[in-house]
Amino acid sequence: MQLEALRNTIENKKHATKSVCDMLVKLSQDGYVRTGHYTGSGRHTKAVDQTQEVVMSLKRLQISHAEGNDAPRGGVAGNYVVLTSEALMKLIGKTDTYRQLRKQAGAEWKYIVQKPYTDKELLELARQKVEWVTDEYKDDPDGRYWLNVYHGAEVYELIIRHGRIVGSICEGFHPTIPRADNRISPSRERWIDALKEAVCERIGYAWHFAKADGSGTAFFLREAPQDKELQKYVKEYTVPSMDWRDGGYHTNYEIKGTEQKPRYLLQPSEQQSDGWVCTDTENGIVCRFQAHRFNETSKMTFLEDVPQPDALQIARLMREMGDWLAEHHGDVIF
Repeated sequence: MQLEALRNTIENKKHATKSVCDMLVKLSQDGYVRTGHYTGSGRHTKAVDQTQEVVMSLKRLQISHAEGNDAPRGGVAGNYVVLTSEALMKLIGKTDTYRQLRKQAGAEWKYIVQKPYTDKELLELARQKVEWVTDEYKDDPDGRYWLNVYHGAEVYELIIRHGRIVGSICEGFHPTIPRADNRISPSRERWIDALKEAVCERIGYAWHFAKADGSGTAFFLREAPQDKELQKYVKEYTVPSMDWRDGGYHTNYEIKGTEQKPRYLLQPSEQQSDGWVCTDTENGIVCRFQAHRFNETSKMTFLEDVPQPDALQIARLMREMGDWLAEHHGDVIF
C-alpha cells in the first residue's frame, strides 16, 4: 500500500510539486535524497530548501524516514532525507512490482538503513574529541603552557576553568559533529550536550566555553572575556580592518601566557602539630590528615565558591589526590 501510494503521488503529482516529486523518485530509488541547494551567484545567491515539503509528503504516506544535515557549516546544501525503516526495505525491495519499476528505471538499489547515535556512543566520541592541556609545555618561556592543544590557524572552543585554559575543541562545535555512512548525524545541540558532559565528568561544573581563533602561536578570543581571572591575561588592542562596518579597525583579544598554578598544594597544618593540609586548587577540595595515617584520618571539605561535585567525581578526585601524594610525598602519608 505504501508503494502504491508513493507511486500515485509521483505519477499524479498529488499533494506535491514537480520538484518534490522528482525528489521522491530519487528517494524511492536510492533510499536518500538531497533536499536543499543554492541558485545564482554572488549577491544574487539564493538558498532553496524543500526538506519540509518532502517530509510532509512522506508523513502523509506514513513512510518511515529521518532528516539531517552533513554540511561542515550547516548550509542548506547539506540537508538530506533518508529512509530508515527496515520493514519498508523489505516491502519495496523484494516485490515484483518494484523490481519491474527498478528495471525500467535502469538504476541499482542503494538502500541505506541509518540509525541515530546512542547517548553512550556520542559521549565516547565527545571524550575523544576534547583535548586536555598536559604538562608538556609547562616550562614554556612565554607561559604558553597550553601549546599541546594549539593546532595553528583553526577555530577553537576553549575550556576555561578559574581563568586558565585547561582544554580545547579544535574546529569548534559544528564541523566536529560525528558523521558515518550508517548513522544519522546528531543535531548540533545534542552534540554540544555530549561535549559538555564529557568535560563535566572530568573537571566538574565550574568552567565555561570561550570561542577563539588561532593565529601564529596564540589564541585570539572572538569576544571580550567575561571571566575576571582570564581578563588578567588578555591583551586588548586594535588593528586596521578592511571591513568599513568596524570603522576601519578591529579589536583583538589576544590570550598571553597565563600563570600556571600547581594543581595540588601540600602544607603543614597550623592547627595540628602532626597534621597536613592538601588542597586541590582546580577543584576546590581541601583534605586534612595526620602524618603517616592518610587513609585512616583524611577529612575532606570544599572551598565555599566552588560547586560541589557528585559522589563519583569526589571518589575520582580523592583517588587522584592520593596518587599524587603517594608519588611525590610518600614520606608524609606512609
